[in-house]
Amino acid sequence: MKQKLILSFFLLLSLHTFGQSKKPVAASKKNDIVIKINQIKLWLNTYQTLSPFSNDENRFGNIDSVKHLIVSGLLEILNDKRIVKYKIDSLLQNRGLDISKSDDNRIYFFSLDEKNGGTYQPSITILHYRLANGSVKAEILGGNTDASDDASVTSNYDNIVTLDKEKNIYLAVGGVTACGTCIALFATTIQLDSTSFTRNVLCRYDGRSGVLHFEYDEKTKTFNSEYYAEYNDDSLYGGDNDKPNLKHRHKQQYKFMNYKFELIENSDFWDETEKTN
Repeated sequence: MKQKLILSFFLLLSLHTFGQSKKPVAASKKNDIVIKINQIKLWLNTYQTLSPFSNDENRFGNIDSVKHLIVSGLLEILNDKRIVKYKIDSLLQNRGLDISKSDDNRIYFFSLDEKNGGTYQPSITILHYRLANGSVKAEILGGNTDASDDASVTSNYDNIVTLDKEKNIYLAVGGVTACGTCIALFATTIQLDSTSFTRNVLCRYDGRSGVLHFEYDEKTKTFNSEYYAEYNDDSLYGGDNDKPNLKHRHKQQYKFMNYKFELIENSDFWDETEKTN
């Protein structure tokens, strides 16, 4: 009961503080972005203390409440054009928030663990992007504008590559833990236009293990995906395997040319399994 009262008081105080920054006081108005950033960091610190495995009967309610504050706070500041004056990846640095960005500071990903308590460990990911006309926008992946329903919207993206500066085309690579021993990986292209963005999944991997390559080679401008099939007799990978001493390897290679990726290799191999004594 005491813990609930403390958390409730903290949430009320946080909301009051976040709202105060909107008052038209000169000093406050000048620094309200920093004030809001500091408040978000406080919420992040509180979020880190919450666990879906605690004995608190209201643990998921507490998680959802603080999560909502964090996400709402991020969306507010990331949709404010003044944010371009701040090094947000440094100011928002916190072990509870994963941040990645493009080298030209036009695209940012902010990912927050949903803390759902299951073996599938999704993140809420906000895409923040800056258009050529000076406007800035931010939205949650999978929202109304980004109508994608696959697991790529719950992934944590840790690498963004600028493919073409003139056409504002980028490649983002991310992944999400799908179970205790499996992972889903995604390579997604993003192109900014005059008002918004277009996002397309280039390549994906879903499985327990066996990933050999899932990466972009800047020298050759190719994305390489290579992995061992989880089950050699899976019809998706070529039908029944009557040779248990062999394992199935699948390889794809995409080359970026003419402002898009083209599939240039799609191969399957049967490799000998390692002999055990």
